[in-house]
Amino acid sequence: MDATAEAGHNLLIFPAIGLNAPDPDAARFNIVLDFTPHSRIDGLLIASGMIGNYITHGELNAFYEKFQPLPMVSIGIRMKKIPSITVDNLSGITQAVTHLVTVHGRKRIAFLSGPQSNEEALVRLEAYRSNLRKHGLPVDEELIYFGDFRFQSGYDGVYSLLKKRKIQFDAVIAANDEMALGGSTLLSDMGYTVPDDVAVIGFDDAEVAQLNLPPITSVRQPVYELGGKALKLLLNIINGKENQRDIILPTQLVVRESCGCPSRSLETIKHNVVRECQGNKAVKKEELIERMLTAAAVTDKKGLRKVINRLEELITGRTRTSSLHTDVYNLFQDFLLKKTNSEKDINKWHILVSLLRDYFLLCSNSNPDDIPLIDTEFHKIRSQVILVIHQIHNSRRNQLATDFNELTNIITKLNSSVVLTGTLKAIQSDLRRIDINSCCIYLYEKDDTDSRPAKPAIPEKAELVMAFADENLYALYPNGGTHFIRDIFPNPIPTDRKHAYVIKPLFFMEDHFGFMIFELGQTTGIIYETLWLEISAALKTILLFRDQKAAEEKLKKALNDLEAANRKLHDLSQQDELTGLYNRRGFMILSESRLKLGKRLKQAGILFYGDLDNLKEINDTFGHQEGDWAIAQAGYALKRLIRPNDLLARIGGDEFLILCMDPKKDWVDNFNKNIAAELDSVNAASGKQFSLSITFGSVLFRHDTNLSVDKIINQADIRLYEQKKSKKGGRDK
Repeated sequence: MDATAEAGHNLLIFPAIGLNAPDPDAARFNIVLDFTPHSRIDGLLIASGMIGNYITHGELNAFYEKFQPLPMVSIGIRMKKIPSITVDNLSGITQAVTHLVTVHGRKRIAFLSGPQSNEEALVRLEAYRSNLRKHGLPVDEELIYFGDFRFQSGYDGVYSLLKKRKIQFDAVIAANDEMALGGSTLLSDMGYTVPDDVAVIGFDDAEVAQLNLPPITSVRQPVYELGGKALKLLLNIINGKENQRDIILPTQLVVRESCGCPSRSLETIKHNVVRECQGNKAVKKEELIERMLTAAAVTDKKGLRKVINRLEELITGRTRTSSLHTDVYNLFQDFLLKKTNSEKDINKWHILVSLLRDYFLLCSNSNPDDIPLIDTEFHKIRSQVILVIHQIHNSRRNQLATDFNELTNIITKLNSSVVLTGTLKAIQSDLRRIDINSCCIYLYEKDDTDSRPAKPAIPEKAELVMAFADENLYALYPNGGTHFIRDIFPNPIPTDRKHAYVIKPLFFMEDHFGFMIFELGQTTGIIYETLWLEISAALKTILLFRDQKAAEEKLKKALNDLEAANRKLHDLSQQDELTGLYNRRGFMILSESRLKLGKRLKQAGILFYGDLDNLKEINDTFGHQEGDWAIAQAGYALKRLIRPNDLLARIGGDEFLILCMDPKKDWVDNFNKNIAAELDSVNAASGKQFSLSITFGSVLFRHDTNLSVDKIINQADIRLYEQKKSKKGGRDK
């Protein structure tokens, strides 16, 4: 996105997954690849490393041929006929093996490979084999497991090595971080300690690896640089310039706790980068700056070099001002406001400022008389820069909470209406509040929909049911109406800014019924992903309601078909009629999204399973109308106590479920006290001859739990049973 905007181009993103991937939804996700409008696109950047994970090189070549004669660049896999930009897989695995053998003395190193049809996986596997031989270690093929790059295959791979093959090993290298995390999780589940018992190294340096406990040592791919250089390569092809056809970028082993190394401290980095250059005239200035930027994991090196050059001018006195640290602080502030993206950046910029300080103290042409000034000013700069970064992150955390609340509002509106136009118009302003400033939604005509799960087909035309740009409804398409698929993107694309559009298929289970195009903003990906899933489910429900209405008008005599449609609608309903709360189905759908978001945000959670006490006695003594009153009042009381983001449902009879993510300390005790007090108030005001009370069982779970929602509910049910048994005079549930 940054590179295309900087180059003055718009970006169209087709987010597919690996062709022939084992995921049962792969075909429905990958249908977006058939949308590529050749007449509107200047060139294609194709993430071959992802698209080609599960296919042969020949099949990948055939995939590329579909887009001829468009200019193309392959990212991740070298193609013979297509300019390619790849990373040095051989060097990355070499560094990993060498580090485990020479630094940690590991001699039995297992390898979790990708699919045998994947070129990158095979390169990494061969590098593993050759480097074992280089260090005088035998290559035991029993220590090699072929996975599919997914977390589960890493988990299954280590299980297979330990339990099925019964092989002992003291280290594992995985062909990507997802499998490394899966393997590390299995080791932990089986009582092994990482890295004391088994060292673990991954590949990619994905954010999930950095946030794992312990953090995963990994081979870093320069992902940001890959994107920027790939775009430059593509633009040169489009413009007919002389071009390098194949570019290989270096990889770097980033050591963390999972291999047995302590975290790289600031002093270690400074020693390895700056002090080794002190007095070494052979090290050129540009080389030293490059080492500093690499050590601090800076992605936008070009932009930061401009800051460094200006910084040097200020410090060496060529443009000396009376307030040095203010000028430098302003330079960094402007850069940081644009480039700081995640929590780990705080340490990145702290490292960089310290490296720059040592550079100017030890290695630059600064006047020796200025050393006290430089030292003093850099202390001020570092404090101010870190303050700015913390302010940025606090602002973004607050923004994430706001976005989540807006998402909840959108979901509520989607689930509260069965009128297509009214529903979509109602959420327009909400979409803009989560940084979606333009959006189009298309639906196929019912007769054209192909619901075959293996390969859903795309009709020739689609109906535009919503489109907006900024505040203007249908501004992208003034005439609305039906469009040929080749013309689905705005034509012309608005010129007020450079856009990044994402196209996502709309499907529910096996039914692919349309697609949406939205402008990508700065909101975190999980918000967009959850929104897309909710829109798909809501539109499917609305379409079912629309089908029902048409059946009532045109096919009044076809009662059997009408009853079938009503049953579908009833199954899709998410609301309990008596209490207005979510029912079991609604709870199961939304709880999956909440758990996924909780994993991303590393939030723990609590699930409460509640049962209204003595409902049978109330029904038998006072009648079922009073029993319904008791259930409804219990539901209202619970709704008054939960937070806006908590999920509350009546799942049948007198049973309630509550899902609370990121609970506060003593949440369970406080909740039980509060509900008891709330029901005491209801009892006091009701004048009924019976009293309301609820017994709860609760389960606290970590963000990294592997339990499904069903299993968490079952555990809470067991706790509820235990609570019922422990009550004096209580009954079995």
